[in-house]
Amino acid sequence: MGLLLRRTADPWERAAVLASVLPQEELREAVPDPAERIVLAALAPPPPYGHPQIPAAAAVALRLLRAEPPDEVHWYRTSLDFALTGARGQPKSTGERGPT
Repeated sequence: MGLLLRRTADPWERAAVLASVLPQEELREAVPDPAERIVLAALAPPPPYGHPQIPAAAAVALRLLRAEPPDEVHWYRTSLDFALTGARGQPKSTGERGPT
């Protein structure tokens, strides 16, 4: 997570990194605007190298990549709130993936 956050200075990409580890229900609560969730999903980092392609193994890997303990979820959600505060003043762009 730290490596991904250090690799970008773009506020929307930073928010997308933080959002990528939150469970979907937490993300919907933290980011109620569907348009913002679309931007975050478009900017989300790709699965790590070697991520399994077999559905059962991919489901296990995905569970391991999500924040689960309440204190961890709270930390990422608070960090996402802070990142979005800065990002909302910037243009929403998905870079090479095309504008939103």
